[in-house]
Amino acid sequence: MHEFSGGDGIRPNASLLKAGDGLLYGSTIAGGASGLGTLFRLNPAQPASPPTLLELLLNPWAVVGGSTSTATVTLGWAAPAGGATVSLSSNSRYASVPSRVTVPEGATRASFTITTRRVKRMTYATIVASYNASSATAMFGITP
Repeated sequence: MHEFSGGDGIRPNASLLKAGDGLLYGSTIAGGASGLGTLFRLNPAQPASPPTLLELLLNPWAVVGGSTSTATVTLGWAAPAGGATVSLSSNSRYASVPSRVTVPEGATRASFTITTRRVKRMTYATIVASYNASSATAMFGITP
């Protein structure tokens, strides 16, 4: 899957045309060097690039120490064959996360549990998810 980022166009406009060279050609109605659209070519034989990490959501974003929260990582598009293994970390000993979570093949989301310990005062943890040279960060609160 190709994700248009602006420089190579925005909003593909028409059906793709498969040419005699085996490549696919198309056009966009915006983006490109002048912002007026562009012509593009895709090679269907080229392996698709893996998705990037889009977001990390916490629900709830704060809990009483000793309880749990559910976190969800979201990819920009579907995970490749075999799934996408996202690395996880927490900078606090009061908020524990698994070392990784796998987004199943063809899916865009996976959830995991944040486990907390009791605290004597409000404490914050930074939760980080990383995949394919991209990362997402969320602040997490633990109350007494």
